[in-house]
Amino acid sequence: MIAVISDPSPQRAEELYAFSLSLGASSLAINIEEREGVNIRNHHFTDHAIADFWTALWEAWKSDPKIPVREFERIRAYTLTPGQDSESPLTDPFPTVAWDGNVTLYSPELSGYSSPHYGGFSCGNVLKHPLHHIILSGWRSSWVLDYARGVEECRESCRLFDFCRGGHAANRYFEHGRLDSTETSYCRNSKILLMEAVGGSIREFVEDWPSPPEQGASSQKFDNRPSWDNWGKKATKFDNSPSWDNWNKKGKKK
Repeated sequence: MIAVISDPSPQRAEELYAFSLSLGASSLAINIEEREGVNIRNHHFTDHAIADFWTALWEAWKSDPKIPVREFERIRAYTLTPGQDSESPLTDPFPTVAWDGNVTLYSPELSGYSSPHYGGFSCGNVLKHPLHHIILSGWRSSWVLDYARGVEECRESCRLFDFCRGGHAANRYFEHGRLDSTETSYCRNSKILLMEAVGGSIREFVEDWPSPPEQGASSQKFDNRPSWDNWGKKATKFDNSPSWDNWNKKGKKK
């Protein structure tokens, strides 16, 4: 279950977690509403409101930890393996193929959009171009180069870079109109304030972390890529559920 939060408050956090349990959800992921694509609303959530939301959600989960919460799993994984991917130049590509065959190398939210500065965000078309051409065109495109510069700037200036990994290209573009910018509201609300609000509590709780339901051990590494692209893990059954919601990656049935 993925919930988009447009009114963050402690009460909403408690209600949301209780609702996800009553619904029978197998996991919960939180997206604080962002300015992105056709959604051009500008929310000016206060840092205090966001921090209180995360704290209340953490307390609600800790009192009844029946399902994984993506954001807490991310901090737990970071706590267990800090700085493991610190040399990675960019966050993982997430290629998107549109209905007409056009490919966008990063951020599915940019698919179909164009910019007065960058032009279209497509780097090729699977109906017209070979794979190596599409990848090379993507890496050489001005917007990907700007995105790489922005990520490097984040690496130099952000104390939480190893956790945030530089954020997503789409957030930079839709908030700032350019890709070489740094902090976005997504970074602040869903990474920085999340870590500041509950990071310490999660680090203290990590040794008592509950195992997945009816399984003997929790997943070794958290990420939100589908199981068939999950760092080479071998899943005997094909599915596209994200790894934090895929308790049977080792071939065990749910």
